[in-house]
Amino acid sequence: MSTIYLLVIKGVFKMADSKLKTLFLDFARYLGEKDAEIAKLIKDVKIITGQGSPEGKVVADKDVTYIDTDRTLGAYKWVKTRAGGNTGWKVVEGDTGWVEIKRATNRSGDNIKVWIRRINDRVTWKFGGGQFDWYGIVGPSNTNWQGNPVRSVASNPNSKVIHSYVCPPGWNLIPVGFRSPSSLIGQFYSDLTNKVYGVWKLGGVNDRNQFRFEFFDQTDAHKDIPDIRIDTVTYLTDDPWPTAFQCILSLNKKI
Repeated sequence: MSTIYLLVIKGVFKMADSKLKTLFLDFARYLGEKDAEIAKLIKDVKIITGQGSPEGKVVADKDVTYIDTDRTLGAYKWVKTRAGGNTGWKVVEGDTGWVEIKRATNRSGDNIKVWIRRINDRVTWKFGGGQFDWYGIVGPSNTNWQGNPVRSVASNPNSKVIHSYVCPPGWNLIPVGFRSPSSLIGQFYSDLTNKVYGVWKLGGVNDRNQFRFEFFDQTDAHKDIPDIRIDTVTYLTDDPWPTAFQCILSLNKKI
């Protein structure tokens, strides 16, 4: 084989090596660029997952979303409201389910119940458990009656009943996580006659955190009533998500 022919073959292989090298370099450069993009995406990730509440535990930047895979106390999705640190987490998607206030007073039987439920920032109350799901209460002749004025009504049945309590003031039966930022009022009725018995009043965080009935007719105020229907009780709360259900003993998860 001639020397010229060998030089030509060597030149072809050198050219192939050069192109292959260039191809590999281009491919490596491409991978490097993609690695940088992937690293940036990872850095910019706004969703993280974990178990339990992130408050006081998970460090993240502002606007990062945290998913609690355990849905602890009904809380599912949290968003960081302040930059840095592990505090400032707020629940934006959660549902406690209907939770019973076991110590609600003046109920006419163990089957008569009061429930509260929080979905995101909205709290709703439910009353019922009696026949036709009526709510029933006892009057001041009952020894466990809680109202105002307790002493004078007990000693004098003709005394005026001012309040009949469901959640007495100062008892904190409405726990943190479910409280109203302001006081509210509505009506309650007789399901049998459509008569308006009176008004219910919900005391907010600055009004002793209470729920009570006030009667228009003192005859009604002094007797047991089995057939109560109540205007919808619902409001937006400013409370953080509950960390425990104090004074509440029953939880039904709905998520």
